[in-house]
Amino acid sequence: MKNDLSTSEKAKYDELDEFVKSIDSNEHDLIAVLHRAQSIFGYLPEEVQRFIAEELNIPVVKVYGVATFYSFFTMKKQGKYVINVCLGTACFVRGSEKMACILYKRSAAWVLVDLLQLFKSTEKLMAIQLSRRSS
Repeated sequence: MKNDLSTSEKAKYDELDEFVKSIDSNEHDLIAVLHRAQSIFGYLPEEVQRFIAEELNIPVVKVYGVATFYSFFTMKKQGKYVINVCLGTACFVRGSEKMACILYKRSAAWVLVDLLQLFKSTEKLMAIQLSRRSS
């Protein structure tokens, strides 16, 4: 962990560290640790993946492999509100593609209406994710 972390970032790493210490902390707990890390940080940046690998004593490539394999993990910072749209076959035939198009059009209109406010804001407010899994 870097020494130049802000107080809030350090608190997040401390929270994750406490969680890892509260479980068996072996590679079989990787998915649980990734879930917890994503709930704490909002996503799984490279630094967090390195921290997890170090704590679980496993290669970073294994952490990265699991994080990229499962669609519910993200390595990009998301908006405050995330809307997941399933594009799996069962969802697709029931109109999920149309829903995704509507969401994109509405989010684009929202961005145009609130463009000035968005430029002032440092935090993304919404993200739309498309996936091939059903929830």
